[in-house]
Amino acid sequence: FMISRSLGPEFGGAVGILFYIGTSFAGAMYIIGAVEICLTYIVGSPMSLFGPDINDDFVKFNNYRVYGTALLCLMGTIVFLGVKFVNKFASVALVCVLGSIVAIFVGVFVNFNGNESAPLCVIGTRLLESTPYNCTKDPVINPQVWNSFCKRLDNYTDIAQNETTPEMYKCDEYFEENEMNITQGILGLSSGVFMDNLWNSYREAGSAVASSTKETEYNLGGKEPGPQ
Repeated sequence: FMISRSLGPEFGGAVGILFYIGTSFAGAMYIIGAVEICLTYIVGSPMSLFGPDINDDFVKFNNYRVYGTALLCLMGTIVFLGVKFVNKFASVALVCVLGSIVAIFVGVFVNFNGNESAPLCVIGTRLLESTPYNCTKDPVINPQVWNSFCKRLDNYTDIAQNETTPEMYKCDEYFEENEMNITQGILGLSSGVFMDNLWNSYREAGSAVASSTKETEYNLGGKEPGPQ
């Protein structure tokens, strides 16, 4: 409004359209971010409406759609009631923003030695592309990961997955030689990981992400090996 009165409707309209589009996209990102944080870190699987495995794309994205739509309707209702009603929520929004900023700095010291709230599943020293619901190397208990690294032998292709045994598969060399374990995902400042990753460090697509730099490259999961 002020720009259009100062510089004319041409400038005011152009800036207004860009501001409207930018705010619309930003609102969508804020909603998805709020749902993702609650679903992944604050509440976890009890919040999921489509199953306990919140790492599964179907479960994750459908939860985003349902909770995101609910938040959008709530905010739309508040705006629809008028500017005076919106202003009543200004103090609440300010408290949330200030609380979020304070929480960032508090979390640095509270989690100085890390915590176990974000466990990661690894094979040997290498991180899996996606963390499975069950970190177990077994064709029946964890078929998603098993089928990524192993292929069924020709003599056992007619057997159901839940009736197979590890001897019926030919697996990736690295997968066979290393165990699957759960490791701490949030290491904290005391681990030195912050200083190790302070500067930019880029790798080629397809490279294995590992906590060791002394490994020989393997063709993991049927992918072309990248540089070590």
